[in-house]
Amino acid sequence: MDIAKLNSAFDSYVNEYDMNDNNILYKYNHTYRVCKNSKNVCKSLNLNEEQSNLAYLIALLHDIGRFYQNKMYKTFFEKADFDHGDYGVKLLFEDGLIRKFIDNTDNDKPIYLAVKNHNKYSVENNLKEEEILYCNIVRDADKLDIIDNFIEIIKINNKEEDD
Repeated sequence: MDIAKLNSAFDSYVNEYDMNDNNILYKYNHTYRVCKNSKNVCKSLNLNEEQSNLAYLIALLHDIGRFYQNKMYKTFFEKADFDHGDYGVKLLFEDGLIRKFIDNTDNDKPIYLAVKNHNKYSVENNLKEEEILYCNIVRDADKLDIIDNFIEIIKINNKEEDD
């Protein structure tokens, strides 16, 4: 996989949305931080380049449904009738967006499962070991960024209280 090509395809998709919208900009930056985190997780697991690149692609796509969610609802809070992980797999696999990122279908199943499960309370049962691996990598990389953001918010709030 060509990481530059993947990034270019993602940027093209996101540029269809209003990059002046702080929510869109936040999710765009969050996505690339999750990609960086996924690389670090893969390195810590001693995964090979092919595995690391697939994990990177999954991280790049994990919140693809969030952009539409913000456009429709002006929020990232899940609605009863909208789940961004489920919507992400709809965009990617029912609407065919995945082919803007990769041409072949070899990795469709782990991508589908990881994007679908990244925001669920737990990963669905009966997955193969490799499928669970990619689900866990993106879930961990995502949570690492969320934790980092909470820490930054706490630091800012504490600094404001000290001033």
